[in-house]
Amino acid sequence: MATPRNRAHEFFDTHVAPAMEEWRKAPTDIRLAMNAAVALNQMADHLWHGLAPVDPRRIFNTPNPGAFRAELARRNEHFALLRDVAEAHKHVKLSRPVRAVTNANALNRVTYGSSGGTL
Repeated sequence: MATPRNRAHEFFDTHVAPAMEEWRKAPTDIRLAMNAAVALNQMADHLWHGLAPVDPRRIFNTPNPGAFRAELARRNEHFALLRDVAEAHKHVKLSRPVRAVTNANALNRVTYGSSGGTL
């Protein structure tokens, strides 16, 4: 069953898709990479808010957006890296015991995926 369009779809169309498109055109531009990482990380919050009232199973029955992001990170190493990159960019230093990066200084170049892209 398809989920009716909601604010999460609008956020994706307005912020995530354009940020990703801009970064793909200039994959070595750190500013564009960070914009894409932050938008993708924030997408999880929008997804949680869009699905919690209508289909909580799709957000792993998590009680809040933070728990949803943590569960996504536990289930998917790519999301875990993305979350850490976005949060290190925002908070400068991460103190979570399990993390892919510790601080913003590690964000100059992160290689991901089988395609060897950089973020």
